[in-house]
Amino acid sequence: MKTLKIYNVIASILIVLLVVWVVELRKELKETEELLDLCAERFYEGANTE
Repeated sequence: MKTLKIYNVIASILIVLLVVWVVELRKELKETEELLDLCAERFYEGANTE
């Protein structure tokens, strides 16, 4: 039973780490999308003035 508890603790820690990692990736993805939107707006503004 002791090994089962150890595996349970390890699995719980891994799950928490994966959740944190996914949250960070989503945050970075949102920031990247916002940056790409800004770049696209500037590009199309520049293309329309030419």
